[in-house]
Amino acid sequence: MPRICMSSTVSITSCCWGHCADDLSEKIAPARDIKPTLAMGVTMTHIAAVTSPLVGGLVWIKLDYRLVFISGVAFALIISLIVTQWMQAQPIMVKVESEFAD
Repeated sequence: MPRICMSSTVSITSCCWGHCADDLSEKIAPARDIKPTLAMGVTMTHIAAVTSPLVGGLVWIKLDYRLVFISGVAFALIISLIVTQWMQAQPIMVKVESEFAD
């Protein structure tokens, strides 16, 4: 049973990957650039998804469980402070014209 599920998952993923790459290549970038870019993005996401719980678990076991939550709050606070520095002071006003206006 697990072999069938894994096989189905791989075939569905590869099928979606191919369609996504084809659609994107037609719209925003050359086909030769899409698949390597998607592969790198998936690889980086996978590394983060594997490393973060591993480090969190080691900190939880070796040091203290509270440190995991404190570091999560600190990380979120620091990231949000950095991102807010990129925000513009004045909102951008966009005039939208409706085809239904009188």
